[in-house]
Amino acid sequence: MKPGSRSQNLEEGEGLIRRAPVAHESKIKSKRALAVGASIALLAAGAACAYVAIPSGSDVVTVVPTEKLEADTFVMPTEDTDDDDSLRVDIPPFSDYDRNGDSVISNDEYLFRMGELRDNALRLVETSMLPLEKKNLYTTRLKKNYLTESACVTRLVNRDRKSNGAVTEDRFDVFYTMIKEFCELEDVVIPPEFRATETPSPSINNQVETETPQLVEPTPGPTNPVTYTPETPVPTNPVTFTPETPVPTNPVTFTPETPVPTNPVTYTPETPVPTNPVTFTPETPVPTNPVTYTPTNPVTVPATVAPTTAPSNSREVVIPEGQAIKCSSSDTAVYRYTSGERRWYPSPDIASSWDLNWGKFIIVDCSSIKCGDDMPYKRPAIPEGQAVKCKSTDAAVFRYCDGKIRWYPSPRIAASWDPAWDITLLVDCSSIPRGPDMSLKLPPPIGLPEGQAIKCNPDEAAVYRLTNGQRRWYPDPPIATSWDANWGKFLVVDCSSLPRGDDMPYNTVSPSKVPDGQAVKCDYRRPDVYRFTGGGVRWYPNPEIATSWDPNWGKFFFMDCTSVPRGKDMPFNQPAIPEGQAVKCSSSDAAIFRFCEGQIRWYPSPPVAASWDPVWDQPIVVNCRYLPRGPDMPYKLRSPVGLPEGQAIKCNPDEAAVYRLVSGHRRWYPNPPIADSWDPSWGKFLVVDCSSLPRGDDMPLKLDGWKLLDGMLVQISFDGRFLCGVNRDDDIWCASENIRGEGSTRWRQIPGKLMHIQVYGDFLWGVNRANEIYVGSVIGDPQWRRLPGSLKQITSDNKQVCGVNANDDIFCANTNIRTDPNWRQLPGKLSYVSLLNGRLVGTNSNGAIFTGRAAGDPKWTQLDGILRNAMFDGARICGTNSADDVWCADNGLQSNPNWSMVRGKMRQVATSAGQLYSIDPSGYIFYRVL
Repeated sequence: MKPGSRSQNLEEGEGLIRRAPVAHESKIKSKRALAVGASIALLAAGAACAYVAIPSGSDVVTVVPTEKLEADTFVMPTEDTDDDDSLRVDIPPFSDYDRNGDSVISNDEYLFRMGELRDNALRLVETSMLPLEKKNLYTTRLKKNYLTESACVTRLVNRDRKSNGAVTEDRFDVFYTMIKEFCELEDVVIPPEFRATETPSPSINNQVETETPQLVEPTPGPTNPVTYTPETPVPTNPVTFTPETPVPTNPVTFTPETPVPTNPVTYTPETPVPTNPVTFTPETPVPTNPVTYTPTNPVTVPATVAPTTAPSNSREVVIPEGQAIKCSSSDTAVYRYTSGERRWYPSPDIASSWDLNWGKFIIVDCSSIKCGDDMPYKRPAIPEGQAVKCKSTDAAVFRYCDGKIRWYPSPRIAASWDPAWDITLLVDCSSIPRGPDMSLKLPPPIGLPEGQAIKCNPDEAAVYRLTNGQRRWYPDPPIATSWDANWGKFLVVDCSSLPRGDDMPYNTVSPSKVPDGQAVKCDYRRPDVYRFTGGGVRWYPNPEIATSWDPNWGKFFFMDCTSVPRGKDMPFNQPAIPEGQAVKCSSSDAAIFRFCEGQIRWYPSPPVAASWDPVWDQPIVVNCRYLPRGPDMPYKLRSPVGLPEGQAIKCNPDEAAVYRLVSGHRRWYPNPPIADSWDPSWGKFLVVDCSSLPRGDDMPLKLDGWKLLDGMLVQISFDGRFLCGVNRDDDIWCASENIRGEGSTRWRQIPGKLMHIQVYGDFLWGVNRANEIYVGSVIGDPQWRRLPGSLKQITSDNKQVCGVNANDDIFCANTNIRTDPNWRQLPGKLSYVSLLNGRLVGTNSNGAIFTGRAAGDPKWTQLDGILRNAMFDGARICGTNSADDVWCADNGLQSNPNWSMVRGKMRQVATSAGQLYSIDPSGYIFYRVL
């Protein structure tokens, strides 16, 4: 190739081939005949051919036999196997096949790249100036090549993976060479005179640098998806497809299976007359503005030159039969010379159908040549059953059969007749009669097993049973199920050869095959269940009676009862009841009794029942009509003897008081935090008889360093002076006296409702359930002011205000913070932030801890550890994790904090100047000094 010139191999010119380095130009030339990706046969744009030049337009496909791919002696070629340069293959870039960039090429990635190369080749054929017949041939060949090689590549990939593992970049050259050697395909070559004009690529020096595109959010789906538009015979009022309904006018229908999805892919019928069709204007003898078409590479050869002064100056030549001619160089009309006449080619397609070289016409004097009829289209031989299109731009696909074209109304119908229906030939349909539209081809019922469930029409509900060469209708689902539990897995078949038999009755069992005591039904449409006993049937009046005789009575048989006598109704079968058995008088009754000493005694509550019988909730149903009722059962308390020291106990299951067993005394836990401080498992108390246990002093709080404050809150804030918080009802409370456990805390309610607050100085910041932001005074009337914006959590040091919204976006402001903050979004995502002196500490939804600046670029730094929330007071960071453990650090706060655990289980903390406040999971408030 000359320097600066473009490769004549179109795929190579597009950068699809990476040449292996060779020493001589002669070797480079020899490699131009090798394949570009065995995905498709190469469309050569130059003299070089992809594989072997087509000798005579043969359509024979060469496929590597299975034996060659699966031979026991098959060995992967290696880089040292063959040094014959004539067999070396130009290797494309590995990145062209590695779609996801994981440095491994999967079978799907290789096939995807093959599909891209196939589509590119199909576009080259479509845009070429090849005759219509050649375009059809090449298009079919390219699609066959793709299918052939897909199977070949899949086999080789699977076999190679077993021996060598995944295809990586260091093995790609060897693997690609193997594909070329074993997957043999047909050639497709476009002669030079039929190639579409190419615009040469700019040289490297002339390339223009473009801006790097900005990342944008992807669109979930196309706004205007490309749809398949089949034929619409009458666009204004399209004819709807109404399937045949062999079922009676008002049949009992049931639809066990819906083969058509809820949102099927739309298939719109053919529109044979497009809105703006491409028109071809035939010859006008004296056109005002004639439509012209100029064939490729016309060759002007004078045959009989028209005289200029006298006839004696003309030269006679013999015009070959079938020669394309023009009557003058300025004339657009091209004729075919045949049988001494000139006959006009009305269009390029008609001309190409007779003469592929019609563009090499000669100019002759036509004054003595008679003008015959216009040339018709020379239709190629169309195979019976071939899928055809009338226009390349048309969506409609037809089936050629019996000399007619018949439309496929949908892909499903097309596939039922021809699995390769989408590989079409383009034909001239103007003189081919149109037959009726194709209907769905149903498979014959040959070879189906006896009793198979079938449908004759996929669009009808009727399901039949194939039996004795007939189809017999299932009138309803119960009848169908009685014969075939899998009747819903029916097959749709051609029923034209199946006569319709009698409708199927319910499948019943003969009385001779029913065991004594079996539950049976005589009519599947009625709920009555009987007991088959003594050769007759006796009715179960209710489920309780049925259960008393047969716990499995619900697994009844359908029996033919016409010859069976009916006996008396079944009575209740009273069983022998064990002493202490839990019983019910009716299965629908909630009351459970204890059977003892021939009486039934009611369990008033589950704890009472459990104190007597650990399986009290598994009662049996008995007939209580003749059983006397005794007094209700009392609670059975166990003795405290033998219980371990410190055991949590209750003296009455219906009372809330929980005690601690200490030195033979019972000592009360006044609240859950106190109980937690002594026994984390106090909730697993035992109910015992306390009559022998004297009551001792109440239990105090046992938490090293913690003091319990009055009140209950769900979130707190402390600035060194004021302790504020909100409760479960979003009420706001603040206190500044007795807040360190020295006495009863003097809480004051602030008007308003907030779910999260932050106190600093004399100001209180907060957000409500609607994520609205408020600021007010912590002293006296708060005079709340609503600020613009939306946050779920807020923090402020009265110089700046920051917070996070519902999307975990971070916002800060440093001017007009109590009137109209200048909100600015910081990069990153956090779910909780704490601000002091311009520094932010926060945690994200995964518990990761970050610190950064509130102004300018935060320059986030991730700290070691995981916390649910974190508070920063300028000297230390404290917070709680998902296990409610409390952690604090006072050193290494920029990167690696010296975390230490503070004893106790807390949900949230607030810290300032070495003082730590917290709330536990129940909402109790604690204080300690760090």
